[in-house]
Amino acid sequence: MNEIIARLRSTFNGLESREKQLASGGGIIIIITAIVTLISPMVAKHSELSEQAEQLNADLRWLEQQREVVVRLKNGCANRDVDKSSDRDQLTRLVRRNQLRFNSLQNNNGTQRLVFSGSDANRVMHLAHQIACAGYAIKSLNVTTSSGTELKGSMEVVAIES
Repeated sequence: MNEIIARLRSTFNGLESREKQLASGGGIIIIITAIVTLISPMVAKHSELSEQAEQLNADLRWLEQQREVVVRLKNGCANRDVDKSSDRDQLTRLVRRNQLRFNSLQNNNGTQRLVFSGSDANRVMHLAHQIACAGYAIKSLNVTTSSGTELKGSMEVVAIES
C-alpha cells in the first residue's frame, strides 16, 4: 500500500503546476459526484417517507375525530334493556310486533326453531334484525312463497350468552 502511495506522489510531483491543478480539480469533482450519488437516493427516500408519515398522521387525526361516530355505529340496534322473559315469549312477541303470524317454536338443545308466516318480505327482514338485536344469533333463515303473496318462513336462532 505504501508503495502505491509513493508511486502516486512521485508521479504527482513530476507533473507541471497546471496538470497538478487539473488532477486535483478532477479528484475533487469525482469525490463530490460520489457523495451526491450516495446521498441523493437517501434524500428522495426521506422525502417520500415524510410525505407518507404526514398522510398517515392526517388519517389518524381523522379517525380520532370519527371515534364517536364509530362507537354509535357499532351496531344498528337501539339501546335495549335485557329482557328477562323466556325465549318463547321474546320470540313470539317479536314475530307479532312485525305483524307476522306465529306458527310454532321448537327448542332443540338450545337452538330455537321459529316458524312464521306473513305477506311482507320486508317485515321478515325486520324480524331478523330485531331478533339479532334481542341477543340471538341467527343460524339459518328460510323464506318460501306458498301461494300468491303468502310467505312461509323458518328461522333457527341461538341465544348469545353475554
